[in-house]
Amino acid sequence: MTSDIARKALLFVFYGYYRCVTKDSKKRTTTKIKPIYDWIHRKTSNGRSRYVTGLKVNFKKFISLYNMPSNKHWRSLLTDGGEGEAPMEYLVAFEEGLRNYSTDVHTLGTHPLRTPCYWGKVDQWRKREAYIALARFLLEMKADYRQWDCFLFADYTSRQKMARTFNKRHFPLSDGNDDENFDGELQFDWAAHEYYPRKKRKITLPRKHSVTVPANNSPASVVNEPQVVMVYDVERDCLVPL
Repeated sequence: MTSDIARKALLFVFYGYYRCVTKDSKKRTTTKIKPIYDWIHRKTSNGRSRYVTGLKVNFKKFISLYNMPSNKHWRSLLTDGGEGEAPMEYLVAFEEGLRNYSTDVHTLGTHPLRTPCYWGKVDQWRKREAYIALARFLLEMKADYRQWDCFLFADYTSRQKMARTFNKRHFPLSDGNDDENFDGELQFDWAAHEYYPRKKRKITLPRKHSVTVPANNSPASVVNEPQVVMVYDVERDCLVPL
């Protein structure tokens, strides 16, 4: 609290503003001055709704199993922090639904299932947001979050619980090693998703030849280099010393 930087950061967060450039209904560029909280909220929540689109289709199998009377205990698994014992059917159904997002480049990137190894390298936050969208849907929470000046604390706490659950239970199993992680119960055709990006052409620039100045000082051998910075004079129509 005694740090000068901490005080500057505190003042910036509570009293700072930023210039927000947007477009109105007529596609005209408009500029508004908004509190910095608005910018922070935009950055932390931007793109989260992309996982809601297509959720019912991608997780159709998981949702169907979840709604079965015999699987009522699945509800407690969504926010238990990964402490409960989830059945293999639960784990497999989620992983299959997660991989169904691979057709959308805005969710899991470009061809995330090209190889099992590459699937394991997909950003953790991308997979986590898909899980949070599913959990919020099954727990009958609203798909949209409130804006920065009335963001619900309940949304924050629930997101933290869901994120912790995913990080502990599902993310370690989503590395492409299906035979070991799912005891062979997940049969996935990796060959159908193979993708080899085209190699970029390597452009070779011509080598620069160095100029060797002769040792003698004859007028014909001395390279004329300006000793001072020159600037063009419009009135004289010539270069003059700056």
